[in-house]
Amino acid sequence: MQRTSELHALANLRRSLIVVAISYGYFLYGFGISRRSDVIPNITEASIGLAFICFLVGLVFSRKDSGLWLIIGSFFLSTLYVVVDPLVKSSWMQLSVLNGILVLSVSFMYWQKQLALQIFLISGLAIFNLLAHYLGAPSLLRSGSFLGRGSISSVMVLATGLFAVYGWKRMLLNAQLNDERIQSLVSDIETLEKSQASQKYWRELVIRVHETTLNTIRSILTLKNTPMEELKADIELSLRQNRALMTKAQERRSGSVIGAIRAGIDNAAVHEKVRIISQGVNLHLDPQVAEAIERVVREALRNAIEHAKARNIEINWRTTNEPGLNAGERERGRVSIVITDDGASSTTSNQSGIGTNLVMGQSIRTLGGSFAIEKNENESKNKTGTVVRIELPTMPLNESGDLLEFPRFSAIAHGRYMALLTLFGPAMTGVLFFPLLAIWWPGQYATQISGFLSLLALLYLVFVKRARLGWISSSLLGVGLLLVIASLDLDPLTCVNAQPFQWVINSVVYGLFIIMLWGKWQVTAISYPIFLYLVIPFHDLFPQNCNFIFNFPVLNTLFSFLFVWLVFFVVYRSVERVEKFQEARIEKNLLLIQDIERNDNAFEKILELDTLAQETIHSLSNSTGPISPEAQTALRRIDSQLRAEMQIDPVSSAGLTLLASDFVREVVSMNHWLDVKSIHGDEDVRPIPQLVRDRFLAIASDVPNGSLIQVVANGERAELTLRCRTSVTDSMREFVSTVEKLDEFGLHVEIDNKSADDEFVLFLRRERLSQ
Repeated sequence: MQRTSELHALANLRRSLIVVAISYGYFLYGFGISRRSDVIPNITEASIGLAFICFLVGLVFSRKDSGLWLIIGSFFLSTLYVVVDPLVKSSWMQLSVLNGILVLSVSFMYWQKQLALQIFLISGLAIFNLLAHYLGAPSLLRSGSFLGRGSISSVMVLATGLFAVYGWKRMLLNAQLNDERIQSLVSDIETLEKSQASQKYWRELVIRVHETTLNTIRSILTLKNTPMEELKADIELSLRQNRALMTKAQERRSGSVIGAIRAGIDNAAVHEKVRIISQGVNLHLDPQVAEAIERVVREALRNAIEHAKARNIEINWRTTNEPGLNAGERERGRVSIVITDDGASSTTSNQSGIGTNLVMGQSIRTLGGSFAIEKNENESKNKTGTVVRIELPTMPLNESGDLLEFPRFSAIAHGRYMALLTLFGPAMTGVLFFPLLAIWWPGQYATQISGFLSLLALLYLVFVKRARLGWISSSLLGVGLLLVIASLDLDPLTCVNAQPFQWVINSVVYGLFIIMLWGKWQVTAISYPIFLYLVIPFHDLFPQNCNFIFNFPVLNTLFSFLFVWLVFFVVYRSVERVEKFQEARIEKNLLLIQDIERNDNAFEKILELDTLAQETIHSLSNSTGPISPEAQTALRRIDSQLRAEMQIDPVSSAGLTLLASDFVREVVSMNHWLDVKSIHGDEDVRPIPQLVRDRFLAIASDVPNGSLIQVVANGERAELTLRCRTSVTDSMREFVSTVEKLDEFGLHVEIDNKSADDEFVLFLRRERLSQ
């Protein structure tokens, strides 16, 4: 079991909780001895001391089950001796509290295969509690009727133990599932790291592909006066080399929407024209989803070409985003892909390859998606066609139809839940106790109704609906619990009929504790001092010789308050390491995915440009005579964009590098071209003001063909240079004025037009942040 696993954390947690619970029991022994030392025999004190020594020995070996059982067993034997003590003559200890500690400790000893043993021991302790009271052990506090002779406290002991072992078992099962998922996440990270490594290889290969493309373009432009017939053989060889390298590159791509689609196209090995239309974000895909999309695209293209004899195919894909349910989770969503061809239309029932289509449909539906094949309703009168439609989530669904999610681990939530396990028994006992209160104290109807309804509502909301309490529900429940004390109207009590007071106190205080943990703690912070103020006047109603019946429950609420917070702290500290580990793994997973998605999006831009270049070059190779001026301009525009996009690092490029790339794109969109030199190197993440960007991009309309742009970055500054063969225009002067007004952003601009009347050089600089 790994140290960072949730099960390992819970193994350490149960050790800590058992030690804390038993320590609290010995603290209660010490408190009782200090308050009632005059009635407690020396041999009883010695037996408790001997049990405490056994506790210390068990503490040394507490990393083993035998050590924990020694801790629990020694405490039980000391409790058993207190009950059967033949020398004690006066009552001094509340057995239900000690047995509550024991059943909690026994519950936490459950570990996957011992449930029957835990239920047996919990039931035995509840019976022991009942018999001890019923047989009238001298050391225990008495109750005033048959129904009160340990029956209520035994129900509390049984409820506390059974609910604790149920909650603990549930935590263990969740921990096992979470550990399996975190292990899967670790495997995903390893896969993503390999994918990230392959991305570097992919980028290098893509650069090689486009160097081939760029060299071909430059060769054609250099030999622009040569008839294309003489260049056709070399051009076709270059195209074949480019296609072979691209196929190899696609095999190394990571999972994304466009990556899966292109992998399907390449694996189908079709030579007909396939047009891709994209809408939405190129989301990262789960490996199963990426594989399914690739398979559908591949088989759909093969069917269209081999069986329907299609000549043109269109793939239209779009994505819709669904933000993660928890902070920090990456965006996920749904992918819709429509594949349309102009081949011989056929129905699903008689289409060739129907077996393959059934398999494709089943694979898509297994992942929570939909699959359909239909006749193209938008086809013209002289054409036929088929449409394949698929829609599926970017992450697979589980059997209930929900997205498979990684659970968000929270040390605070675990602490609250474990503390709640210790409070269920006393709170539930109040629901049974208040309807019986009239047996001891007739006429206390307001107290009975308020206590019963408040605790019943609290148990229903917290333990049945498992709903967090808001301000209104916390406040109403807090007022209802305080009304229990405020409504009491008691005459002076005897040592016998005073006994129910402890249950009134326990029910109210444990109810406030539940509000503190599962609602608004401010309500408990205000209510508890009010509770102490309301309860103090009842002290005078108790006989002097048994005023501990009042003192002990009130003091026990303070001790219990500290115990609950100690349990919370122990749980939090025990699982905090696991929470940090899981958060680190999730964050690493997200960063890897974001980097890969950015790389995919950047590479896709290059692929689109390369495809355009290949189509243009292929079209030119089929022409005759020298290349036309229009074709030269088209090639130079592609050359400009390719050179700009290839120099962008999707992860690190920033500042002036991205500004230069956007400028090239803007110039090309206006049917012009630039001589793009080196523009990479600026990684300064400080944003460039939007107004500066807008003014700079506005220059694009005044930039003539053949202008030069480059970015040079060193340890001191980054500098963008734009050399234009024209005089300075109004848009350029406006840009300079804008930069000078926004000097707080560290940008400096300069125009040099002294070298020639019809040429100027614009310099845009930014000092490094460290400077």
